[in-house]
Amino acid sequence: MIRALGTDRVAELVEAEGDLRALQTFLRQPAQQGRTSTQQLRRFLGTKKGRKIQYGRVLVEALDLDRVPAPLDGLLASL
Repeated sequence: MIRALGTDRVAELVEAEGDLRALQTFLRQPAQQGRTSTQQLRRFLGTKKGRKIQYGRVLVEALDLDRVPAPLDGLLASL
């Protein structure tokens, strides 16, 4: 979902959800230096209980129907 939306859009959604300060703090950690933006965001979404579930909904709702990743499109088509 991060790749489908792009890291800039995901960062906007994190800000809209009120987690921008937490993301900024996370990105300053030495362990995050040298990682790609996609890797950093993926790790950030897994750092707090319930965040993956919360952002799963947020990211899916923000996705344009013409940019649905192939695995998700295949799943939805089989339902």
